[in-house]
Amino acid sequence: GWQQHPAIDLLQAGLEVEVLRHSERAEPLLQRLLALPLTDDLYGSARLLQVIVSFHFDQISAVSEQLPQLPVLPKPLWAGFRLVEAGQLMLTGALPQARNQLEWVIGWADCQYQFHTKLAACYRLAQLYFFQGDWELCRKSAQLALQVAATQGMTEDPLLDSTYRLLAEIALQQGALDEASHWLAHDPHRQTNEDRYHKLPWQALRCIQQVWQGALQDLPEQLARLEQQRYSQQFCRLWQFRTGYTLALGYQQCGRPEALQRLLQR
Repeated sequence: GWQQHPAIDLLQAGLEVEVLRHSERAEPLLQRLLALPLTDDLYGSARLLQVIVSFHFDQISAVSEQLPQLPVLPKPLWAGFRLVEAGQLMLTGALPQARNQLEWVIGWADCQYQFHTKLAACYRLAQLYFFQGDWELCRKSAQLALQVAATQGMTEDPLLDSTYRLLAEIALQQGALDEASHWLAHDPHRQTNEDRYHKLPWQALRCIQQVWQGALQDLPEQLARLEQQRYSQQFCRLWQFRTGYTLALGYQQCGRPEALQRLLQR
């Protein structure tokens, strides 16, 4: 029950966000939990998790408002706070400040043996370098994340999904199609027809790969499915933009000016 076991309820909300990647299921759990009288540590953890949910929903303005309103957090939560703050700084263009935060988190995680936290910070740092267009440092940070996972027996960590995808995207940006194929083979959603939130960017990358390879036979069908899925869920603006770029590139390659016009109108 909620009133008897708030710590278990908080753990369930954290599981939905960090492991199962279902922030939409964590949101009502946290709202109900925060309506209860809680200890300071539980209250701080629930509030921080609430900010992380806002970040996953791409509500960056809300994150910017919520971060300064957080209560004083116990030391074990400092790294989580700095991770989400670094993400907020990165997506608002403050890349040097975000990099400083992420480097602090990596150093802290090493000292505390918090390897999942280090993995998250390495991935976020790789994403930052991707935004800067520094492919070498992006690949180096992503490979460090993979090294941490391999060394610590964390090869099933869900964060690796994003890391493999980022490495595939770097390879496609550089025209390294064999390398891209290697990383795209790690797609955990490849064998499923289920429409999952994290399946969209993988599908977009596969369409780009088809365009570069000139494999256009079933590309129109793939593009149609991708365009339909683009707005079928609450995808963040970054994924919507990248998917739109993929669609435009694919429709141009297929000679579909009417489809390009439809994209512009939407």
